[in-house]
Amino acid sequence: MVVDDSAVVRETLSEAFGLEGYKILTASSGDEAIAILDKEPVDVAVVDLHMAGLPGEEVLKHIKKKSPKTHSVVITGYPDREAKVRAIGCDGFLLKPLVLGELIEMVRSFLKGKEEYELKEHVMELERVQMDKAATGEPMARILLFEPFEEAAVALGRHFIDPGSAQGVYGVSLAKDLNWAKAVFLAMHPDIVLMDLLTILDPAEALKALLEETTHQPKEYIFYASPRNDRLKAAVDPLPGTRFEINPLDKEDVKRLGDLVRRTCLKHRLVKR
Repeated sequence: MVVDDSAVVRETLSEAFGLEGYKILTASSGDEAIAILDKEPVDVAVVDLHMAGLPGEEVLKHIKKKSPKTHSVVITGYPDREAKVRAIGCDGFLLKPLVLGELIEMVRSFLKGKEEYELKEHVMELERVQMDKAATGEPMARILLFEPFEEAAVALGRHFIDPGSAQGVYGVSLAKDLNWAKAVFLAMHPDIVLMDLLTILDPAEALKALLEETTHQPKEYIFYASPRNDRLKAAVDPLPGTRFEINPLDKEDVKRLGDLVRRTCLKHRLVKR
């Protein structure tokens, strides 16, 4: 649950965590947050302090009293409030403006041990929904999107989860680092892996780690950018997979990548039957 009186913050975090596979609840005030907590189980609450009505401190107190298993992260522009909210019992404290990757990693650490199970449940439910939408013969696949760069991940994720834009029905799971990519790989058994070789720290080692997961291998690896470093270029040259140079922030390039994914699905008969 994201509790913040800023619509921009709520929308940004909802989109980012939605691409990670989480179910998102939002509240624009402390009163609304408490009403949600009294009705629904929440694993992690990301709470702003200064809001109209009940302040974030009261939300934290309610969590500790009524929902002690819920982890809480305070996000605020006031560094001097840390000691007070730590005393109430928050599990994390981050200053605005947020570093989104830092918040996502903190949430992952709180949920370690249950992520893979819930990810699999999420993917299975998504597939059921997607199956209902798909027409017979329409491209349909599970896609692992390995993309550390936030803006590119959002742009590609938006394209592929929209059947109208993607010209196919896809279950997309996002991974921004190797550990998360491996968890997704094992949980969802992707049909296609999309990897950005430019932004992954060591793409050759990352792919090697995925190739070692012998329980399942996708039909195709598609690499949509190349590293600029000569050493890394030499390391990725022999990697198995389809190369496709694009700028993931360019809408026309993203559309071209979508066309390639569609053709890949048809080639491997990844279609609704």
